[in-house]
Amino acid sequence: MPTISGMRRRGYPAESLREFCEKIGVAKRDNLIDISLRSFVCADQLNKSAQRRMVVFDPLKVVITNYEEGKFD
Repeated sequence: MPTISGMRRRGYPAESLREFCEKIGVAKRDNLIDISLRSFVCADQLNKSAQRRMVVFDPLKVVITNYEEGKFD
């Protein structure tokens, strides 16, 4: 059973944990909650807040030999 401090240590935002708790609700009976719901809520929260970057670490040099010199279209 994962703990809240363990999930925070692994990068789960606090907002996603709060939203997960709101989605599952409070009940007097025992319930089984699919663990993928927690991952979905976390991914949804990170999609809203995380900045994404794309980078090429080792680019390849490409030489086009059949293109007219000086043409930029």
